[in-house]
Amino acid sequence: MKHGDLANTVGKVIAFRCEDSLIRYKTEGVKNKILNAIVGKLSRAEIDPTYRSAMEYFYRHTEYVVDLVILRNNYTEEMKRVLEDLPFSRIVVVDKDTQISQRLLMGDITLYVDEDDYRRSLINSSYAIPLSRLNEYVRRT
Repeated sequence: MKHGDLANTVGKVIAFRCEDSLIRYKTEGVKNKILNAIVGKLSRAEIDPTYRSAMEYFYRHTEYVVDLVILRNNYTEEMKRVLEDLPFSRIVVVDKDTQISQRLLMGDITLYVDEDDYRRSLINSSYAIPLSRLNEYVRRT
């Protein structure tokens, strides 16, 4: 609290990656590749129940703000329909993964959760973590 005003403080933000972490695409095998080309990759995608439950817990039961990070070229109308029932406060649309690193440095994002090792190495931050390590950084309530 600064100067007796509660409104000028911001909660800690946990940002979850949408592609390949929250939403899992079926891309293995020839059958899936053909069906993805015909029907569409997003229409066959599944929402990871572990990510969804973690997002619901942090959104409903803690003081953390839950954000969703998605690349601009993947943020389509169809993706908006898929994401509309998920618990999050805002969608952070980025053009490249280095923008996540900038947001971590500025304090706009406190923790970034992503399952892709390569993307986390591009971000190059100790606060870019997989879901399995999230409990090490979050205070229990």
